Amino acid sequence: MVKANFPNILFGNQVQNGAAGPSPPANPVIYSNLAGYLATPTRFVDLVEMASETGLNWGAAYGVSDIATGTGVYGIGNNYGGNNGFAVPPDPQLTTFGVGMQNLPGLVNYDVDTADYMANYTGAGIYPPGWEDYLNFGAYAEDPGAGGASAATSWSWDVTILAQSFSGGAVAFTSGTGATTQQADFAINPGTGVGEDVKWSLGRGGSIIAGDSITIEVAVTASNASGSAVAAVDVQINWQ
Repeated sequence: MVKANFPNILFGNQVQNGAAGPSPPANPVIYSNLAGYLATPTRFVDLVEMASETGLNWGAAYGVSDIATGTGVYGIGNNYGGNNGFAVPPDPQLTTFGVGMQNLPGLVNYDVDTADYMANYTGAGIYPPGWEDYLNFGAYAEDPGAGGASAATSWSWDVTILAQSFSGGAVAFTSGTGATTQQADFAINPGTGVGEDVKWSLGRGGSIIAGDSITIEVAVTASNASGSAVAAVDVQINWQ
């Protein structure tokens, strides 16, 4: 007796045996920079770098010197090292008007001295109201599925303003184009990081007032042929 070989048929669709396609990416994990991830990852996880400056010559130098003290060249503050005291006094070289910073799960929170901030923004005619304040961000995304079936093959970064509460006429907006690399920190992209930044201007007669705040999301999307996964860190700035 000869057995005939027929293809396996299921509801009209032939079952094919072969190599499985890739799995969707695992959720990426955000670190403030690649160097920190390679050195002490638990300190740098769930953070983003931030740099700020008021003025037109963005990129030439970060930040401004405080009018009152003559120290500090980093605007609202920088967060490179994941240390809660890194960007606030007694480190004036790393902040101009910051009075507090907390690294919380999924959130970096900055507290700003409003009077000092406005004295620097418009005081002595140095920064006219038409000038914009800038925040930009840097980060590195770990791919937990690297080397396996769920490895990411492309990356994209995005900066979104989740909420802004400016009672004195200021308006914030995003600009730039998001980076498309896994590493998007300031080491590889000096002055631009993840590519998009946040700006605001006071407008004619506007001001930043105590109680104002802005919340920003820095997100990365890891993708491959089977799907995508997203991770995000929020940054909140509160004027006191």
